[in-house]
Amino acid sequence: MTSERLAEIRKQEDHAANGILGIPKENIFILGYDDGMLEYVPQKEIVEKVCRFIRKYRPDALFSMDPGDKWVKWYKTTTAPRHC
Repeated sequence: MTSERLAEIRKQEDHAANGILGIPKENIFILGYDDGMLEYVPQKEIVEKVCRFIRKYRPDALFSMDPGDKWVKWYKTTTAPRHC
């Protein structure tokens, strides 16, 4: 299994799960970071990318994961998010 193939499988799973919720593919944005490497990307870079999407599309709702208690237990970094 290559990392590229695994990334494609996860992308397909993401689209399928969102499809069950009624969210069309054109409303899903993949930032394109390699699996397991997101924590090494400078936080400012990620915030800027996400903020560009928010400003461009001005969504009524935004769904993301909550880096709360259970996530922090296995995630290696704990930084407070910045606001757009």
